[in-house]
Amino acid sequence: MVATTILLMFMGFYALYSSSKRAVLNQSKFDIWLQEKYSPLKATGLLLITIALGVAILHKGFASGIFYWFIILMTLGSLIVLVSPLRVFNYKAIATTLICIVFIENFLI
Repeated sequence: MVATTILLMFMGFYALYSSSKRAVLNQSKFDIWLQEKYSPLKATGLLLITIALGVAILHKGFASGIFYWFIILMTLGSLIVLVSPLRVFNYKAIATTLICIVFIENFLI
């Protein structure tokens, strides 16, 4: 459930970040495609973040889930804003990180 919440939050925040006009955006094929889909991108990002909030509340409880959601939102938000202009995000890096999170969640904790 942690990996699901993190993945939904990452996708939602990155969609909102990509729809910003002031952000320094990458020129990869995926980012160009996201920039072309400007109008539904904000609604999709907000929907994904709201679903992540629901998953966090279901997994951790009401108050703990909201607090947990805010921690993930602040962490991923600052990570995306700081690292995205460096062009570090690609599907290989994101997939590797998600696989590591799922491994840690299921086998070590």
